[in-house]
Amino acid sequence: MKNLRANRFARLFLLPFAAVLWFGFAGCTSWKDPGYTVEEVVSIERPYELRARLSNGAQIELKSPRLESDSLIGAGPNDPETGRMTRIAIPLTDVVSVEVKSSDGVKTAALVVGTGALVIGGIALIASAAESDPPPRVSTGGGGEPISCPLVYSWDGMDWRLDSGTFGGAFLEPLARTDVDNLEFAVVEDGRLRLRLANELPETDHVDALDLLVVDHAPGTEVIPDGAGGLHTVGGLSVPIAARDDHGRDALAAVRSVDGWGWESSPTGRDPAVAADTRSALELEFLRPPGTAEATLVVHGSNTPWAGWLMQDFIAAHGRDADTWYAAMNADREASRALGDAVAREAFLSVSVETSRGWEPRGL
Repeated sequence: MKNLRANRFARLFLLPFAAVLWFGFAGCTSWKDPGYTVEEVVSIERPYELRARLSNGAQIELKSPRLESDSLIGAGPNDPETGRMTRIAIPLTDVVSVEVKSSDGVKTAALVVGTGALVIGGIALIASAAESDPPPRVSTGGGGEPISCPLVYSWDGMDWRLDSGTFGGAFLEPLARTDVDNLEFAVVEDGRLRLRLANELPETDHVDALDLLVVDHAPGTEVIPDGAGGLHTVGGLSVPIAARDDHGRDALAAVRSVDGWGWESSPTGRDPAVAADTRSALELEFLRPPGTAEATLVVHGSNTPWAGWLMQDFIAAHGRDADTWYAAMNADREASRALGDAVAREAFLSVSVETSRGWEPRGL
């Protein structure tokens, strides 16, 4: 990866919706007993992988563990038929002890995104970088490595929380853009909002401005930005009544609520010679309220490691000519935008709506 670098260009308005990409690998790993309770391990260390020993003597390994009520929830081994992760729930009363996986090797991560801006409105914005402040926790993606840059952390009153991974796909100057993202964890203390902008990966980020946009909205509603930076006030969101993947399998339970568990497309069991097998899809159905002519689709989602991995290979393929390639692309806006559109088609989540004319694209 010595020839890989990611440039980011754009402007960020922090208002939460960001699709993040990550890639990484680790050296030797081992299981270690952290020496405290499962609740403390999950909430303090936030490990990617955890091994629980149960009262019946069994040992179960979980990925992305979290606590829900009186249970330890996480992802188990992939289903051999679908290739997708299984969901495991263990009552905390059954957990005797836990171990976390730690890495002793070198970790490398790569990601491509852009730059950004935030707008001040009524409160002071503090870009906190004082040495006395505790450093933010290392952000982790699906594999425990840092994800996306620039990263925006918010102070929630007790700790730094990753709140935004920004500018996916803005890896050339002509692809610069303004990004708008919600802040879910930021808490105002003494009239101040504390944010931290971080570059945690071996890449070059170009950030022109960081502004805070404060939007008044009615109780019971929320403001959601779209991919172009437009703002939408939504309320009374309806959950889907049906969800099927491109093989007809039911996926409703995975997408009915924002609970940290979602539908994930699978690259296995596909024939690249068959056009229908080259894309994964999720078909959703909603009840249409009487007299409704328009609707807004709100999606909470992110890319898997595949996107970051493929982008790494694409840039690394230029070898020692990577800098020359960057310079040539930055000088050719038309070629850069064509490449950006191609990357977006391949790496971004696309949404289509079924109409009387068939499926019509509605955005990325």
